[in-house]
Amino acid sequence: MIMGLPAMASVITRLTRTGKEEEKEAATAKVNSEMADLRVFARVLGFLKLAEVLVSIICLALLRNYGLSFGGEYAADESGKLISGGSFADRYLTGTITLGGFLIISLGLLISYIWGEAGTYQRFLELLYNFVAMIMFFVSGALVLQYYTSDYIYPIHQAYAGVGKTFGALLLVNGVLYLLDFVTAYRTEYNAA
Repeated sequence: MIMGLPAMASVITRLTRTGKEEEKEAATAKVNSEMADLRVFARVLGFLKLAEVLVSIICLALLRNYGLSFGGEYAADESGKLISGGSFADRYLTGTITLGGFLIISLGLLISYIWGEAGTYQRFLELLYNFVAMIMFFVSGALVLQYYTSDYIYPIHQAYAGVGKTFGALLLVNGVLYLLDFVTAYRTEYNAA
């Protein structure tokens, strides 16, 4: 069998390589495999996760900087001193746990998709997680909008009623993003089979 000149040069190069060169190439391949895979953002999965994280960060900034509320009645003792309890505490905990908890989980998943090994994506877990997140963000957004569109807003929150409505709308938008993520994960799960 007659080899062409480029093929012979390749064989000669492979035969004359030293062990150090092979180690260097192996190390380079290892570094390349440990680098971030930014192609995740070009896929629907990565784009939706990034959007969910960004909207959650914006919502937390609005909540913190404007002192927004999820509404509800304050509980007070006989002297009028505010105590923990009442629907205010329930609504506040529901909203803040939704924001903080799902931000932590979404950010962790996004980082694992970027830096993790192939096979990190667990479809059933995504379905479950996105479904719960969708419901919680819809509930939190509805609580905020119900409060800021009602006739009675506590005086401390009246100045920020417009910001409160924006906050509620962003929570609902995040719920829609999680719905889209759920549908994408569902279609990926059952169309792949």
